[in-house]
Amino acid sequence: MLCLAAMALPDSSQIPEDSLSSSRSWLRLPFMYRPRAERRESPALVAVHWEGRTAHQNPVANLSSSGAYLVTRAQWSPGQIVSLTFQRKGRLEDASRGRYTVQARTVRRDKDGVAIAYMLPRETELNLWEPTIKASAPQTEPEDVVREFRTAAAIAFVKRLAPQAADRANWLFRRGLSSHRLESALEIALHAEELLALAPGGMRLQANPDFVLRALEEGSWAEIDWI
Repeated sequence: MLCLAAMALPDSSQIPEDSLSSSRSWLRLPFMYRPRAERRESPALVAVHWEGRTAHQNPVANLSSSGAYLVTRAQWSPGQIVSLTFQRKGRLEDASRGRYTVQARTVRRDKDGVAIAYMLPRETELNLWEPTIKASAPQTEPEDVVREFRTAAAIAFVKRLAPQAADRANWLFRRGLSSHRLESALEIALHAEELLALAPGGMRLQANPDFVLRALEEGSWAEIDWI
């Protein structure tokens, strides 16, 4: 089994579930605000936040590569930092490929809802609404939005972990892999990011670029989720 984080990690079976779910935010520093970008609607996209054990699904009126406007009754104050999970409206997504959690800062609120700005690592290049080699027109379905967040996060992680592999990894994630292999490669990178966040000094570790690329390219063929 290929794992980018294998050299630095404790046994993942000993890692508490709640630690894994929150760890990714540890790697999202320093945060960087993005300039205002083109906003579009994404039908059926919601941003989920939790109050205790209760999940609230807030419709996303529109969003861009820098922020979003949520229709919500949440009484967040300007400047407040919140954790939001983007997914399709309906049942809460169990599979990681169907959701993405981001830290955001409240910019303003009015009678209908709240405008938020994403808090992303400096290496992140979120390219919502930009046509790709696989799609000649901007994709606005919730699954497309989630995939772009996951793709941008995976590329940013590789840039930090193995800077010399960044260009090749960017090509793989953006153009080189089929849809099925892309999801597998994203899972490898993002899960490795979560695990490294739990390792002592994990945020400062770097890896051999050839090994990182081999893990992504060969690991993307795996059809078993746990691998």
